Formats: sequence, structure tokens, C-alpha cells
Amino acid sequence: MKDVLLHVYKINGANVGIPVGSVPHLYPQVSLTGIPGQGVYEIDSSPFQINLTIETVRQSEDIIGEVSLYRDGVVSSVYPAEASGSTYDISVLTDASVPVSAVFQAGCFDAKGESRSNTLKYTFVRPVYHGLLQSIPTTQMVIETLTKTIEDKHNFTKPFNGSGYGVLVYDKSYGELRSIRDANNFENIGAWTFTEIGDFRVYHSLNMAMYPNVNYLFCF
Repeated sequence: MKDVLLHVYKINGANVGIPVGSVPHLYPQVSLTGIPGQGVYEIDSSPFQINLTIETVRQSEDIIGEVSLYRDGVVSSVYPAEASGSTYDISVLTDASVPVSAVFQAGCFDAKGESRSNTLKYTFVRPVYHGLLQSIPTTQMVIETLTKTIEDKHNFTKPFNGSGYGVLVYDKSYGELRSIRDANNFENIGAWTFTEIGDFRVYHSLNMAMYPNVNYLFCF
């Protein structure tokens, strides 16, 4: 039997012998985690702190070179090489005073190229408010008495239960709604109108009505 020269690789924690020349190059592993986790957050006047951890693991005879942190696809910082891999703890302060998104990713090099990690996306938004009022809202103070949720722009499904003017409030930069559908999926946008208060677009029903625990769908 002909002897076969093997490379030994650690795959899923086990040593595996693979014939030389029969396997593509194994680039370094690199992963990225964040505290708090990625998601949608309310804007705030204070900078938002994200504690990121980059982990790198060498997978071949090629040593690991420099490690980079990318923000929105651009290198924001570079860290010294650790030949066999290492852990890097990084604190990032992000301006969260206006609606914005930040996407982070890590990368590391060996002699044959770069590996990239998973991405983490942080989105900062103004709140969405909804509910029923006994008069048409004219101030932000009144708006803030409604039910508040933190979510980015998408079609909103909101519950209404009781009597009053139906109200939906969101960041005015999202633009106008193209449809408002009632609990029976009938188009209802003609029974609503909108105004602007500060940074918000305020939709409200033209008339007071009874809403018997129903969901309305608001579409962009």
C-alpha cells in the first residue's frame, strides 16, 4: 500500500488527518460579539457604549496577522497580531442622538488572505407611539402619553381598544403612509389625516370612534 502524507487539522475539536494537497487552505476563524446585543434602540443625547469582543483562531500553519474592526465597511481600528489567535475586548462609543445605523464586522489576515466575521447591526430610532385620545394631539407632551414602542421603519400593526381618536405617531423622515387597513382588511386611509409635530408625523382618525379591541395595519 502506498504511503499517504497527511496534514492533521483540528476540526470541531477533533484531530483529523487529510491528505496533503487535497484540501483548500483553512483561513483563520474570526467571530464578533457585542454587549448589548445588536438590535434597535431609542435615540439618546448620551453616547451609546457597545462592548465588542473579537475572537480569532488559527487553523493552519500560517500565522495570524493583524486584526481589524470595520464600521460600515470601513476599517475603524487595527490591533496587533497574535500568531495563534487571541481575544480582543473593545469599547465603542456611538453617537445615538439622531437616527442612525452602525454595522460592525471584524477581519483578520494570514499569508493567504483575510477572514471576515459575522456582522452586528445597531440601529437608533425615534419611538413609535399609538393609541386613543379624546382630542386631536397638538403637542409632543400629549403624544408621549400614548403607548410607546422602539422599532425601525416597517409596516406597523397596532391594536386599538376603546373610544376616541385613533392615533399613530412615527419619525417624519419615514414619509407618508400609502394604506391604513382596518380589522376587516378594508382600506381606511380616507378616514385618517396627518400633521407634523417636531420630528414626528402624527396620523389620527378624522372622527372619534369605538375600537372594539381591533388591529389596524399601517403601510408605507
